[in-house]
Amino acid sequence: MNYEYELNEKYKYLKYSPSVMERWEYISYHTKYDIISNFENGLQILKDIVFESECFNRTLIAGGMAAFDKGIIRFLHKWNDKMEPLFLLSEVTGEFRRYTADEVQFPFICTPHLLSKEIVVCGINLDMLEDANQLYNKSEYIRVAVMNLNKQYNNLGLNYAVIWSYYAYKYINLLLDKLNPVRVILWNEFYPFHIIFDNICRERKIDIVFMEFGCIPGTFALDKKGQQGESWVALHRGKRYRDTSETKEIIHWIRNTRLNRNLQPPTQFNCTRISGYKKDKPIIVYLGQDDYESCLIPYTRKTKYYHSPFFKSSNAAAHVIERICQSNNWNFIYKIHPIMAQMGETYDLNPKTTGVVVNEVDLYSVIESADIVITILSQGSYHALIQEKPVIMLGYNQLRYKKCTYQLKYYSQWGLEHLMKKVLKRKFTDKQKRNFENHVTYLLKEYLYDDGLHNDMPFGISLM
Repeated sequence: MNYEYELNEKYKYLKYSPSVMERWEYISYHTKYDIISNFENGLQILKDIVFESECFNRTLIAGGMAAFDKGIIRFLHKWNDKMEPLFLLSEVTGEFRRYTADEVQFPFICTPHLLSKEIVVCGINLDMLEDANQLYNKSEYIRVAVMNLNKQYNNLGLNYAVIWSYYAYKYINLLLDKLNPVRVILWNEFYPFHIIFDNICRERKIDIVFMEFGCIPGTFALDKKGQQGESWVALHRGKRYRDTSETKEIIHWIRNTRLNRNLQPPTQFNCTRISGYKKDKPIIVYLGQDDYESCLIPYTRKTKYYHSPFFKSSNAAAHVIERICQSNNWNFIYKIHPIMAQMGETYDLNPKTTGVVVNEVDLYSVIESADIVITILSQGSYHALIQEKPVIMLGYNQLRYKKCTYQLKYYSQWGLEHLMKKVLKRKFTDKQKRNFENHVTYLLKEYLYDDGLHNDMPFGISLM
């Protein structure tokens, strides 16, 4: 295996160096027959595989982690050794299949190319299959997955999302039939493949756990209830702790080291980037989220109840906040979520607004400039609290009920504006700070796992 690695402090990044054959695999779909053949061949390969006995009755973990391995595979090795035997469905293709083969030391299989995460073929119409149409009509979660896929890739061909969902459904069921897992762990709840996976497991009464990067940088989260506003932490108030001195040190260390689960761009934010910047006026920072993988798209009853009761997208909230800032001559900064920016999301400021839209810039430096940080449900809210900035939540994440943020309870533009003015006066209160320290203490003692990449200041549950 001919690999090159880039080292960056704690963990390695696989260089994008696919072989000639792997490059061809990414671009070899020119007709509807090519697409259907890949789906069908993937199913046939899975049917033909004779798994060894050690593969059965394990915990099946599914996700595309091999494409963005930030200590995840090493953590899973520890989990496999110390907690429960794992089988990995690696939702990757091309060079990341080689990475999976090199790095994963427990049983695994890789998805077919066109069922891999973020791999779609645009602009090719597919013939509707009767079985696929019946599944779409009878299954609400299939329709949710189709809507998400169509919104995310607005140039998909006719019927592509329905056919994709049908083959995802067949592939997942076949894999579960063959492996008979004791439970399933899904990395990210809201990706279309996992929307289908989750509901199939519920139909088959297989226990589900959801895994993601933890809300405190340097950690992983595993939750039986769900993610963000659906998580166990979001739905419960948590314990009270008398001693949070160790937590204070950890928060201070994270703030000073600017720890983040993602590598941040080297560009630092400067207020002079704000068009018409007013030194004597507050700076309102709004952090967008990945709408496609935060349950905002499609906007369902579940979204409204657990995640975003008022806004159907990041940009929808941005428009309201921008109008409030404009009417008060406040400075407005909108940081679009990096994944949304990669997907082509843009936002045009009104020429009369004193503001700026930013993307490729260090998150910490943006938050440092803020008088208020506002978000629907972004985990950037934790970074803001770590920097002792007052936070207004328009929706819900794990901070719900924790009394360390300002929560918008009833929506009107006037109501949000009134709340913003109140926050500018009160700022981040001592009580909110104490409540946040208590919340982080609970997270690190009883909920979040140490990712093993910050040995000079370990925190979270250790698998060592």
